[in-house]
Amino acid sequence: MWKEKKNLIINLFKLIVTILVFYFIFKKVPTNEIIKSFIYINIKPLFLAIILGFLFTLFKIIKWHLLLKDLSIESSLLKSAESYFIGMSIGLITPGRVGEIARIGNIDKERRVESLSLVILDKIFDLLAVLILALAGFYIFLGRFIFFLLVIIILFSLFIIFDKRIIKKLKNIFPFNKFPDFIQGLINLKRKTLLKNFLLSLLSYSIVLVEVYFLANSFERFSFTSTFIGYPIVMLVNLIPITIGGLGVREGTAVFILGKLGLSQTASFNSAFLLFLINTALPAIIGLVELNKNVKKSSLLLIITITGFLLRIFKITERSIWLDEAITAQVSQGGILGIILNRSQTGIHPPLYFILVYFWTRIFGDSELALRSLSMIFGVLSIPLLYKLVKKIFDETTALISSLIFALSPFLIYFSQEARMYPLFTFLALLSLNYTYDLSNKEFSKKNLIKLLIINSLLLYIHFFSSLLIIAENIFFLICHRKNLKNIKNWIIIQFITLFIFSPWLYVILTRNTPEVYQGAQKLSLFTIKVSFYQFFFGFARSFIERLNLHYYLSIIFLGLIFLGLLPPYENKKGILLNILYFFLPFITLIIISSFGKSFYSSRYLSPFVPALFILMARGIKKFKYLPITTLIIIFIIGIYSVLNVSYFLHIAQLNRPWRDVVGYIHENSQEDHIVLISEHYYYRPFEYYNRGRLSYIPVNPDFFYPEKMEKDIKNYKKIILILSDINPRTLKIKEWLDNKFKYREKVGFYKVIIYIYES
Repeated sequence: MWKEKKNLIINLFKLIVTILVFYFIFKKVPTNEIIKSFIYINIKPLFLAIILGFLFTLFKIIKWHLLLKDLSIESSLLKSAESYFIGMSIGLITPGRVGEIARIGNIDKERRVESLSLVILDKIFDLLAVLILALAGFYIFLGRFIFFLLVIIILFSLFIIFDKRIIKKLKNIFPFNKFPDFIQGLINLKRKTLLKNFLLSLLSYSIVLVEVYFLANSFERFSFTSTFIGYPIVMLVNLIPITIGGLGVREGTAVFILGKLGLSQTASFNSAFLLFLINTALPAIIGLVELNKNVKKSSLLLIITITGFLLRIFKITERSIWLDEAITAQVSQGGILGIILNRSQTGIHPPLYFILVYFWTRIFGDSELALRSLSMIFGVLSIPLLYKLVKKIFDETTALISSLIFALSPFLIYFSQEARMYPLFTFLALLSLNYTYDLSNKEFSKKNLIKLLIINSLLLYIHFFSSLLIIAENIFFLICHRKNLKNIKNWIIIQFITLFIFSPWLYVILTRNTPEVYQGAQKLSLFTIKVSFYQFFFGFARSFIERLNLHYYLSIIFLGLIFLGLLPPYENKKGILLNILYFFLPFITLIIISSFGKSFYSSRYLSPFVPALFILMARGIKKFKYLPITTLIIIFIIGIYSVLNVSYFLHIAQLNRPWRDVVGYIHENSQEDHIVLISEHYYYRPFEYYNRGRLSYIPVNPDFFYPEKMEKDIKNYKKIILILSDINPRTLKIKEWLDNKFKYREKVGFYKVIIYIYES
């Protein structure tokens, strides 16, 4: 009991010290500078550093494996790797990293004391290797005396380790005489193994210096000589066990030592912290996975769902309402009949989502948060629903991985923060697929058939493209039940009832001039399809990846995982068939339709089908059956999506035109006798959402601009405010007319919006 309390006190002390150290570091190195430096990081040296980090870990595993092998302890290289990772995981949180002795946990009990000496010897060799590499730095910073003293200590230590006679005499000296097996482990080691181990230690930490060199050069130019002189001292100071995993101590020392050698404080901090993540934290996480193989999967799903919620609620009101969201806000205020009449003019967007928003806003109001929260809720609820579906058709691990990718996806996070119908579409689609798969089994339930009828009817009234999902489900069901005429008969009856329920709106679609998508007049091309996949994988932060020239390589990795997910063996052929139909039928159908005329192809419209790609990615990751490799791939994807989400949230305000700021500025500088002209005319919707009837305005269509009529409409106003949200020759002719007719006073620029102010 006292031991547990003592460890708790030590760890609490280390946590407090860690927080304090970081507090003082961040006072010296501003966090905004650290974040900014990561945004403009040089990827090539960073990639080389990561490769060297993996090589360092490999050499450390080989070192440990050679020691075990020399004592004839049965351990494959994979088993040695597992014990190394477990030791790293426990060592990270224990005083002086003594938890690394957990490496011996999977060794037979009668050999554990003997193998304990191997862990200590391994750490001694690491310490001696770092001391040797630090000699140059000590000579420069602390002088000759310390240099020669360290040389003597290193030589003396090596002499003792390699001289078996001295080791044997230790058997008779207190306290070693109490643990004869411990000394016997050292005696049994061959000198050849000792030499190999020592040289591997020296090589491993030499690799670390090259790794730090590349990490530093990821941020700014820094010489290898300076790295070689300064960083070994940082590694030595890092051994002082006063913080968790050396956090803060390492970074603070790096800022001090490398700063003296010419590296900026930001680059010094980032280099040391990244080294910790690659060489220490990553192996520790893998070890944590090894330790918790039997952890309840439901708790992991809860963590994933909470993470998805936090990402979807964070900065949900940061960006202004944009055109489509303003349509949602205004259409949903028109009452149920008004909504149906309004939506019947376009056809492609049925009225059910807007009716739901109508009731939602009656309860919670029509603020940005209220409007978007409905999408956020369905975006979060889709995470456990996807897990449930994938667990049915594949297995629990694939379900967890696909749910994790779904939760972190910047593409789906964006739509969960937008007042549109796509997250609700996604939720109902996953619910529909769950029931469709249940109906494909031998236990055909009429109850489930009726539930599917209700869900698919709702889906059709949410978005017309849900019909593509229903077609996919029909193909799937008919293949699965091709020999069961009774089930097929019941299925067909339900499909006709669904069609009958939707027939009023189907008539509207067939008789109305359905508009092209927002991408609009652009024709379908290979470039359009390629960009849509960039959006599927990277969301609306893809420009950040493109700026680093990584989009092509990362897409190949993601597509490679999807391809692996498509390959056999098929433990559930029905499951893989349903998943393929779920994405590829809508995808191919939209391409074919868009090739003949109007463009209906849009990544936005395909967003409810994108989870199928994440399921295939998860299945591809699962194909790597060795847990550490699977863990590394998952960590890689988490890392990529974390960077993308940071970029997304940093630039979230620039994704939409800042109508909130535009209208706010106009309100502050206008009176009732001022008039606002809005061009393009359809942007009156987001303007009016924030204006709330306070100022008079006229939407101006540049294609139907009549100067005489405009002059008549605005002649009684003292000030004319022109909003140009699209700068092109069509809209500029309005400005030119105002320039000639009125007195120009002021120009105010916003992101993609310019305000021109005139006096009559």
